[in-house]
Amino acid sequence: MKIRNKTILIIGVTLVALFAVHLIASELVVMGAFGQVEAQSAQKDTNRVIVALGDDINTLDAVASDWAMRDSIWSYVNHAGAGVAEPVIDNQTFERLEFNYILFFNPSGEFIAGRGYDLQTRRDIPIPPVLHDLFLGAANQSVANVSETGIMGIVNNDPEPILVASRPVAGTTVSSVAGYVVMARHLDQNETIRLENMAQLPLVIRRYNDSSLPDDFRTAIASFPPGGASFTQRQVNNTVFIDAPLFNQPLANGMLGSYALIRDIHGEPVLVMRLSIPRDIYEKGRSTTIYFISLLLISGISVGVVILLLLDESVLSRLSFLSTRVNSIGGLRDFSARVILTGADEVSQLATNVNSMLEELESSQNQLRHRLIKSEENYRLFFNSIIDPVIIYRFSEGDLSGPIIEANDAAPIVLGYSRDELFGMSTSAIIMPEEGETTSLLAGQLLHKGVIQFESSCRTKNGTMISVEVNARVFDQFGHKAVLAIARDITERREIERLKMEAFQQIEENMQQFAILNDHIRNPLQGIIGIADLMENKYSEKIIQLSHMINDIIHKLDRGYLESEKIQEFLRKYYGIGKK
Repeated sequence: MKIRNKTILIIGVTLVALFAVHLIASELVVMGAFGQVEAQSAQKDTNRVIVALGDDINTLDAVASDWAMRDSIWSYVNHAGAGVAEPVIDNQTFERLEFNYILFFNPSGEFIAGRGYDLQTRRDIPIPPVLHDLFLGAANQSVANVSETGIMGIVNNDPEPILVASRPVAGTTVSSVAGYVVMARHLDQNETIRLENMAQLPLVIRRYNDSSLPDDFRTAIASFPPGGASFTQRQVNNTVFIDAPLFNQPLANGMLGSYALIRDIHGEPVLVMRLSIPRDIYEKGRSTTIYFISLLLISGISVGVVILLLLDESVLSRLSFLSTRVNSIGGLRDFSARVILTGADEVSQLATNVNSMLEELESSQNQLRHRLIKSEENYRLFFNSIIDPVIIYRFSEGDLSGPIIEANDAAPIVLGYSRDELFGMSTSAIIMPEEGETTSLLAGQLLHKGVIQFESSCRTKNGTMISVEVNARVFDQFGHKAVLAIARDITERREIERLKMEAFQQIEENMQQFAILNDHIRNPLQGIIGIADLMENKYSEKIIQLSHMINDIIHKLDRGYLESEKIQEFLRKYYGIGKK
């Protein structure tokens, strides 16, 4: 890459990095601050809806508290079934309070009386089982508000959850709990519309366990912390505490979804509420960031162009001329040429240093050329002075053969091929492994050890087979595996070994025949001694004496034969002679 391009790249990368740093800083600082403001605003809007929902429950609780303090209510729940008149709960009471259920329970939590009323149809409705069993069952032991202060919160009911509040009935003069009065209303579509109108924002309330929940609701549910308390909790000082975890996430069409988790009186999730809030604050921060980054980008590009023009005039153009001149000298390989550049700055000093380097290169080139010529001559002299055929061929794993790429002068003489014919031939056409040795086995040994020696036969161009001893070694030739193989003619050596083997076998046979001959001489000699002893003439003594001398000589020969057993053992061990 040219230095001008590098300079442009450096300036461009610097501007991009500066742009990225400011963009990241804007995202982290500016947009982070706007995001915090947006989150706080969304939390306030969501809290208004949550507080409004809690206020509905608190209204139920206030009415239940008022009814629980009435003496008539105390008398009814305390003497239920003893002729005491049931409190009047007419339609006007339900419509005035905008409740759906008013119920009474004895101190044991058993249902006494009550009524359900539909505000839309103005008809009685059955009381849900969940309200019947509000104070009964092991499950209600987890209700944190079941105490002397009663219950307040939401109960899970199908198809609509129910807002519920209860107060223990004590009357105005009696301190003991006579029972419980319960006020309840449905959390229906009308209540959702009322909360939406209060917040002036789109509001959606869905069941927590609804199988058709949208993906954004499921994401919010996964982000809420596990466990928790009831939505509303009455404190010791009779204040109401609201517990509703919040979660925010962007929605489509420039809206922010603010989600709240509503739990029932048992602390189990029952509803998920989503408030869709326009992202006006975030968009204002985004536009401010875009204006700031655009201004920074325009300023950076302008400064970069000015810097590039100044650098090109004072440095880059001169460096370009210097580079072009040096490339020209390098392309021509003319180290006697010089670079001429005016000035007194670092670029001019660089041109002076280049000229000094060219002088050194010119001198070194002359020396290296002389050394290279001498080295090649020495290599050729050494390589071609080897009297044995030497070939170099490519080596591939699993194959002992390969194409020949180099050979010394002895190879064409011994093999009968010309040098051009040898190049490109495969060694498998020349070197034949001995019987019992596979090429794959030899190739594996060569690959594993890097060097191998084996006896083989070479086929010359006229078909003559020459016994050779091959010494092969693997080496790396410019990133490729190659093998240097020296084939030494061992025909004469094998002939000498054959003659030696025949001589040793003849010695073995002669020694065995000599041992048999001793036995053949000893038997007639004993007969001569016996006959001479019977003759009893003047020559008998002399014949016996000479016979004993012959016998002594035979004994000496026998002892010599026994000693020759060591020679036979040597021949058996090293030459295989006499093995049965």
